[in-house]
Amino acid sequence: MATKEAADAAALILQKRGFTEVQEINGLTVGARVRATGEQFSRAYREGTGTIERIFHNERSSWAQKYQRPDIELIIKRDKPDFGGDEYITRADYHVAVVEVDPEDAAEEAAAAAEPKEDAL
Repeated sequence: MATKEAADAAALILQKRGFTEVQEINGLTVGARVRATGEQFSRAYREGTGTIERIFHNERSSWAQKYQRPDIELIIKRDKPDFGGDEYITRADYHVAVVEVDPEDAAEEAAAAAEPKEDAL
């Protein structure tokens, strides 16, 4: 799903399937930094690769009944579009990991990025 409009359409489909939108569940919160579990490069672990925009859960889905846990779907805004060009993606909660960003580290990295670079010549 490439656009905000597509993300909103996906949210409507989830709601029609019985999902309820929430702000927090099982340690996931709107605004949290996350990475896909397959993204195993160091920057993904430090900073994440996207931000949770919306959270949906369905306690009565067949999946939730089978696995005895809430069926949780996330709409995530990626920092950069993925290889398919998608800026927004949907993922089940078990396909992402929350990244705890240290505010001090984030401030230091932002300051370093803002410093003028000297020519390497």
